Amino acid sequence: MTALNAISNKLGPHVNAKECFYNLTQSTWRNIQSLELSNRYKEDDDIKHFCGMLDGLAFLPVDRVSDGMDYIKDNTPDGLEDLVDYFDATYLVGYPQPAIWTAIECIKKDTAIVSMHLTLDARGQPLQKRVRRETRDLQKRLRNLCVDFRDGRKTLEEMPGGINKRYCQSGF
Repeated sequence: MTALNAISNKLGPHVNAKECFYNLTQSTWRNIQSLELSNRYKEDDDIKHFCGMLDGLAFLPVDRVSDGMDYIKDNTPDGLEDLVDYFDATYLVGYPQPAIWTAIECIKKDTAIVSMHLTLDARGQPLQKRVRRETRDLQKRLRNLCVDFRDGRKTLEEMPGGINKRYCQSGF
């Protein structure tokens, strides 16, 4: 949580840091350690900057991530090739788990769909929702009961019993 707060404090309140990015940076750091690069990382600001560029790919538009990775591969410092290969294989090449950029793309699509629904609702053209047959039948029976009451075919005394009967028959 401290890292998430630090990201927000450093970049500003408009940045919405998510734990998945935090986990990405932790995964990169664990790999730096497993490749015994942590001393170089701590002592060389250029190495630290380069490693940060790997995690920084998460901020590129999805269609530019591969360009960013190509740039990183072309500018990899000596001795960090295994780190770049690990990152590329783990997060950018087709592995069973979705890459962070694929997840971000899905979120963008969902946001676009929600935006479209809100726009249609604002225009008075809401999309029709699928209704279960049982629910539709119950609504029809209740509507008929209300119409019967309105038209005088049912009395006030008959309404609660009729409604209760409708709900009990439907299993609600």
